[in-house]
Amino acid sequence: MRSSVTPAEFERSGLPQEEARALARRVNDILRGHKDRTNPQTQVGLWLEFRGLIDQDPVLRRTFGVQAILYGLAYEGRKAEDGPGPAWIPSPETIRTSHLGSIMRERHLGSYAELHRWSTEHREDFWSEVIKRLGIVFRKKPERILEPTADLTHADWLPGASLNIAESCFGAEPGKTAIVYASEATP
Repeated sequence: MRSSVTPAEFERSGLPQEEARALARRVNDILRGHKDRTNPQTQVGLWLEFRGLIDQDPVLRRTFGVQAILYGLAYEGRKAEDGPGPAWIPSPETIRTSHLGSIMRERHLGSYAELHRWSTEHREDFWSEVIKRLGIVFRKKPERILEPTADLTHADWLPGASLNIAESCFGAEPGKTAIVYASEATP
């Protein structure tokens, strides 16, 4: 496992020499503060620190090669059983204002693990709530959310329902923006 990076790595990704040197110094300072980099939580914490560097610098936000180097460095040595390291981690504000965040508050669930447990113990309630919050439009409403006698490995979801998911996706106000596009080459 590498204990440092060189400016040349960042230069090869398109970063000018002086910026590459400054970034290498900052990254190496961060690396020195993380001794056990095989721990999955430590890796996520390291990636969040690197994301902080990226988010503060407009040049780094546009330089995918540098982001890829930092991501690889953060999750270097990650065990296969730990799964891939998350590239995007929602902010506390994003979580708070999300549909799942509001379900957690309404159900007095203190963690994602509690939400997961509740969702598996109350599948119909959970998915009924999710469908409602997402505004899924049915041409014919389902008789129920989940056929209770079905084997969960071959579940019968939304029996009797008919829908065209495009009607749910494009049912917003006609004057609202539907698609936002930005080029990574010329932000």
